[in-house]
Amino acid sequence: MPFFFLFILAVTIEITLGVCTVDNVQNSQGEIMSGHYLSCKFENISSDLYRKVQPYFFHLGYNGIEWLEISDTDNRILSLEGYLKFPVNDLRIYNANIHEIYHNAFSDLESYLSRLSLKNNKLSSIEDYYFKGLHLTYLDLSFNNISNINENSFIDCGTLETLILKNNFLSELPPNLFKRSLTSLTHLDISFNQILSLDNQIFFSLNSLFELRINNNYLNDLDKNILSENRNLAYLYINNNQFRGFHNLNLPTLSITFINASHNTINFFNFSSNINIRTLDLSSNGITSTKNVSLANATVNRLLLDNNNLESTHDTFFISFPLLSDFSLTNNKLKQLNRNFKNTTKLVKVNLAKNYLRSSDLLNLPKSLNYLHLSFNNLTEIEFNSLHDLKMLKVLCLDHNQIRKIDLGSFKDLNQLIKLDLSNNEIYVLEIGVFVGLNALQHIDLSFNRLHQVSGNVFYNLRSLKVINLSKTKVTYNELEAILLHLPNVEKIGLAENGWSCSRIVDIMHKFGKKVIDVGDYTTTNVDGVACNLQVQDSSNLSHLETANTNIVDGVAYKHEDIQKTKNLSRLLEIVNLSDSKLHTIEVLLIFLNVFIGILFLNILYLSFIWIAFIRKSNNNKNARINSDQELQLISCS
Repeated sequence: MPFFFLFILAVTIEITLGVCTVDNVQNSQGEIMSGHYLSCKFENISSDLYRKVQPYFFHLGYNGIEWLEISDTDNRILSLEGYLKFPVNDLRIYNANIHEIYHNAFSDLESYLSRLSLKNNKLSSIEDYYFKGLHLTYLDLSFNNISNINENSFIDCGTLETLILKNNFLSELPPNLFKRSLTSLTHLDISFNQILSLDNQIFFSLNSLFELRINNNYLNDLDKNILSENRNLAYLYINNNQFRGFHNLNLPTLSITFINASHNTINFFNFSSNINIRTLDLSSNGITSTKNVSLANATVNRLLLDNNNLESTHDTFFISFPLLSDFSLTNNKLKQLNRNFKNTTKLVKVNLAKNYLRSSDLLNLPKSLNYLHLSFNNLTEIEFNSLHDLKMLKVLCLDHNQIRKIDLGSFKDLNQLIKLDLSNNEIYVLEIGVFVGLNALQHIDLSFNRLHQVSGNVFYNLRSLKVINLSKTKVTYNELEAILLHLPNVEKIGLAENGWSCSRIVDIMHKFGKKVIDVGDYTTTNVDGVACNLQVQDSSNLSHLETANTNIVDGVAYKHEDIQKTKNLSRLLEIVNLSDSKLHTIEVLLIFLNVFIGILFLNILYLSFIWIAFIRKSNNNKNARINSDQELQLISCS
């Protein structure tokens, strides 16, 4: 608790005085890069900021700092004039309570500044003089209160390539906003606003536009020619609006990488000319029949129809997608697969999880598949010939079904399969030969099944296996020992929720040199994140050998001194184990002690500030007297 008050003291001083620190630049994965950036928190933009920042630029050099970040401060009206005279290329001012920007606020940075971020502030409008004289390529004004933009707001931003206006309160955009400037834009983000409509020609001058985000607004219609001049458009986000469909949409490009049209009520999406779409997302559109999904003049490589209300696919649906390679229909109401589905020769990846498919539907799958996801369906068995045509399959997910039976030889043709997930089913028996053909298998998950008397010989041919998950399968120590004799390359084993004693898990790890799959059970007795019980003993495997120096406990040999150490540890735990009443008394005393120490620290803090104020006042009075004496001396000398 004293450390808590020390922390409060440090934070209070930091907020009062402000602090600037140098941190390492990190990429999106959190990896530390070679550069540095300067971060100033709780620091108002004033001459004090210049004084604090100057040594860092002097020490690291102007090229040694990637960007300057100023955050968590209060500058209602922003002006950097006279306070930042360094060649800052990238400036980020976050959460600074900025309501307005002065004329010539960035005049000292005109020759240097190319990237500017003012997100998380309180700007309500953009005046035409805000960015005058700057040569910006990147401008982020997101998470402000902007509700008003005029056609001259970015008149001096002709070099701008990225403009981010998301999460504001814009209800409309001036028709000529981009015509007089911003012709170099490649990335435009006006998402998460309140825009009701867009002028038919608003994007005509944006010939270099590469990515457009107009998602999460209140748009219900777009003119068919609104994007007809955007020949470089590759990414289009129109999701989370109120669109019902697009008729003869004119996209001048021959190919577009990604269109996100999810979370609308779209039933038709037709194009005026032939176009290839690498990924089209029509998820969450309330689609009830594939007959309503019209995609005239479009070839699609990846089609997402997740979270709709589809119950089946009509006979000619897949004929319309000759180049389809990735298809997802998760979380629909699909009860059967159309037989024509089998004839789609380009399909590589199919995700049909969370539907109502049955075991017989396995016969209607295309032969070209590499990835098949059938989790959360109504499969009850895997028949001998169900998967024979899927010779290219590498990943097969059949988890969370009601599979009770797997016919012998069901996997015999899947010699390229790398991962097999059979977890959370109702498998009771695994017969020898059930995994024949899975010579390349590296990962198998059998967890959460009702396995009974598993023979080690079941896994005799899985020589490439690296991970086997047997969590909550009631597998015994002897069974696992026999299994691992056939699996020399296994690196990890899943043993959670099997009721094993800790000594058995440790013995398996040491005896076979394996690791257990960490399931995060760190709040109880555990071995590497797998919960275990120090008191559970399996009597069927417990025997005593009358030797001079060893005992057998849980099927593991231990020396007498090891047993004695365990007993001593138990006694120590009994001594340390205090009664609840005593612990409660100690907790109450600790609480009173911490409260007392806290009050003491607050008093010290209060007295310290009074003393500092008194010293400052004394020094000011002393300086005033000295200045007065000097003035008198000067007058007398004259």
